[in-house]
Amino acid sequence: MTPEDLPKKLGERIKSLRKAKKLSTRELALESGLDKPNLVRIESGRSCPSPKTLLKIADGLGLKLKDLFDFKY
Repeated sequence: MTPEDLPKKLGERIKSLRKAKKLSTRELALESGLDKPNLVRIESGRSCPSPKTLLKIADGLGLKLKDLFDFKY
């Protein structure tokens, strides 16, 4: 995996975790304190979130930050 692949892999992981918890993008955005368009950009890999944003997403999912990075390279 190259550094350029990270936003896409991370976005796919966040989307997968969100769906596993049966949350819509709107619901996770509300739980995370983010706006829906920003979350959509993150999940699609078009945006690389800051550590602060990742922590908000993890909290919104009820997970630890490290759980967002549990994906295969």
